[in-house]
Amino acid sequence: MSDINEKEFEIHYDGTCPLCENFMCNVSKSEKARDIFLFSTNPPAQNAENFEKGIAVTNNKTGEILWKEDALLLIGKNLDGWRGRFIRLFGLLPKFLRRIVYNIISFNRHFLSNFIKRKAPNK
Repeated sequence: MSDINEKEFEIHYDGTCPLCENFMCNVSKSEKARDIFLFSTNPPAQNAENFEKGIAVTNNKTGEILWKEDALLLIGKNLDGWRGRFIRLFGLLPKFLRRIVYNIISFNRHFLSNFIKRKAPNK
C-alpha cells in the first residue's frame, strides 16, 4: 500500500451529489485506484474558480488538472472490474461525443441519482 504522499493523483468531486458519491465509493473499492488516487470534495487549489461541481483530477507531481470526461477516462484507466472496462469503452467515442454524453449526465446527475441511490428500509 502506498504512502499518502506518494499518491500521484487527487480526485476532486461534488460531495453533495448522490451520483458522484456513489461513483467515488465504487472507485475507492478498487485496490488499484486506492493506491493511485486521493479523494477530495474540495475544488482543486489551482483554478478553483473553474470547478463547477463536477469532477477533476489533479496530478500531484506536475500540477496538471484534467476536467470532466478527461478526468473520468483517467479514473477508468485505473479501475478494476466492469466499471473500468465500461469507462474505457466510453473512451472509444470521439471526443465531441464523450463531451456531449458527459454533459448530459452531469447536467441531470441529481435527477439520475434518484434511480441509483439505495433507499433506507422501512421499519
